[in-house]
Amino acid sequence: MRILIISAFFPPCNNIASLRPYSWAKWWSKDGHKVTVISSDIYQEPKNLQLDCSGFKVIQTPSNVPGFYRKLTDIAKGKRKKEIDNNYKLQSNGKKSIIRKVLDWYEYTGIFGMLRYPDWYDWWINKVKKLISPFDYDMVITTSAPFGAHRIGYYIKKSNPLCTWICDWRDLLSDNQNYTGLPIFHWYEHHLEKMFDNTADCVTSVSEELCNIIKKRTTKPVYVIYNGFDSEYIDTIIHQKEDLLNTFTIAYTGTIYKGKQNPYALFKAVSELNNEGKITPFDLQLFFAGKCDCKESITQLKITEYYNYMGYIPYEEAINLQHNSDTLLFLEPITGDYKGLLSGKIFEYLYTANEICSIGNDPENSTRKVIKECNAGVALGNDVQAIKQYLLTRIEQKKQGIPYKANKNMNEIMKYHRKAQAEKILSLVKNEEIKYSNTLL
Repeated sequence: MRILIISAFFPPCNNIASLRPYSWAKWWSKDGHKVTVISSDIYQEPKNLQLDCSGFKVIQTPSNVPGFYRKLTDIAKGKRKKEIDNNYKLQSNGKKSIIRKVLDWYEYTGIFGMLRYPDWYDWWINKVKKLISPFDYDMVITTSAPFGAHRIGYYIKKSNPLCTWICDWRDLLSDNQNYTGLPIFHWYEHHLEKMFDNTADCVTSVSEELCNIIKKRTTKPVYVIYNGFDSEYIDTIIHQKEDLLNTFTIAYTGTIYKGKQNPYALFKAVSELNNEGKITPFDLQLFFAGKCDCKESITQLKITEYYNYMGYIPYEEAINLQHNSDTLLFLEPITGDYKGLLSGKIFEYLYTANEICSIGNDPENSTRKVIKECNAGVALGNDVQAIKQYLLTRIEQKKQGIPYKANKNMNEIMKYHRKAQAEKILSLVKNEEIKYSNTLL
C-alpha cells in the first residue's frame, strides 16, 4: 500500500510529537508498505533526534513562518530567561511589566503557535500541495498540531475519494486544554473541525476522553491510538550509568505547561524536610530536562542545592536519564478539566522507569489510571505530608542498598507498544465502517 504521512513534527526535530508519526513510518515500512513522510522545519525545536529513516522517504519542507516572527519569538524567550536568571519575579510584590503581561497573554492563547487559529503553519500547506499528487497514495494520515496538516488530508480526499484519509488529533483545536485561543475565532475552529472530521474516513486521538469529545461533533468512526513507546529502539540506547552512591534521584523530562502543571508540592516537601534537618543534598537530587525550568520555585524555597536543570538534551540522553533515575516524576493537570490528557511521555516512563511518582490533584486523570493498571508507581496528589513520607522511605531504602523497583505488569505495558498501535491503524483501513464511509463520497 502507498501511504502518505503528513506531520510537521518528525525527526530530527527533538520533540515528543515527532515520535508518533515516526513509529507509523517505521513499522509500516517494515511491513512492506511504501511510505512517504512530509514534515516541516520546526524552527523552535532542536534538531538532534537522530533516528533511522532509511526504510521510507522523508521530505522536509519550509514552514513559511515569517522571519520577523521568529525574531520576536527569540526576543521573548531571551527576556523570559533573563527574568528567571535574575529572579525578577520574586521582587517588588511580584508586579509584572506591561510587556510581560502581553507575553503571558500571548502564550496563554496559543495563537501563531500551531495549537490555535490563526497560525503561521496554516500557510505551510501551500508548499506541501506543490509536492504531492492526490492520486499517488492509497492512504493518507494527517496528524495535528498544527491543524494545517488536516487541510492537506482534506485536499487529497476531495481530489481522490478512493484514497483513505485518517484524521489524527494528537492535540485538539477548539477543545485544546492548554491554550484558550481567541474567542473571535472559536466559531471558525469549530467549522474546521467539523469539515475535517466529517470528510475523513475515520478520526483518531490519543485517549478515550479526547475521543469522546470528538465523537460529539462527527458521525464518522473515532478510535484511540495511544502515543506508546518503542522498546526496540529504547533497548538499543539504554546503558547503565554510575550510580550516585546513596543519593536518591528523581527525574522529570519534557515540558511543564505554565498554569496547567505544577511540581510545587514536591518542592515544598523537599524544603520542609531540609528545614527539619531530615535530609541533605547528599540524600536527594532532582533532575529536570526539557522545557521545564523551575528555578523560581526552587529559589523561593531555598533548595537550589537539590536541583539540577539540564535544558534540552538529546533523546538518547533523556531515555538514559529516565532509566538511571530511581523515580520518574509525572505531573498531573492542576484541574479536573484535563483528565483526558494522556501524554506521550507517560508511555516511555512505563517502560523505562524503576518507579513513577505522580504529583497533582486530579484522581480521575487518565494517566493515573494507566499507572495503576500497570502497577508502575504511586500517585501522591498534592499531599505534602505524603510526599515527605515517600521521600524519607525511598531515601532510607537507597542508603541501605535496596533501591525500590516497582513490580510492573509488563503484559499490560506492552499493549502500548508503538508497533501494536501502528498495526491497529492499518486494521482500521480494513474496517467495514471505513469502507462504508468511502462509498458515501
